[in-house]
Amino acid sequence: MKFNLNEQFTPAERALLLLNKHPLNYVKDIVNGMVYNSRKENETEICNYWNEVALEIKKIINIKEIR
Repeated sequence: MKFNLNEQFTPAERALLLLNKHPLNYVKDIVNGMVYNSRKENETEICNYWNEVALEIKKIINIKEIR
């Protein structure tokens, strides 16, 4: 059964949840793995979602570095 990942959490919400729950290196590995697997399976929507999550993580990290 396929479902829309945005129905669960937006990419920004998903990024915050992952970063609050797990170390950064682990989160990077998970997100990169999700992008890789979705590309491999030609799941464009899922790949785009996880790419958006990765962008949100980068934004959050940059904000923390500025402070």
